[in-house]
Amino acid sequence: MDDADLLMVMFAFGSRRLAEDVNRDGVVDDADLLAVMFAFGQTGTRREDVNRDGVVDDADLLAVMFAFGQTSVETSADLNYDGVVDDADLLEVLFNFGSGC
Repeated sequence: MDDADLLMVMFAFGSRRLAEDVNRDGVVDDADLLAVMFAFGQTGTRREDVNRDGVVDDADLLAVMFAFGQTSVETSADLNYDGVVDDADLLEVLFNFGSGC
């Protein structure tokens, strides 16, 4: 994530442009801006790789399961940045299971 990504989200703020809708909730809003700012400067990792070991695997699935129900945006298991670790975050890991970074 870099300046260009941040500018794209800021420019599309309030619209329904899919490319800038980082959390895929149908609108470009604060949550998308927060997601880009959270990932700013990171390279080569997927947000679903919760433990940052280079692959989305059972360890990441367990991390989300153990954090399930937590309501803090400070946990890396809140993959869609909505403030709670829930089934949506679990699905993010499952849909990307086996993906390398």
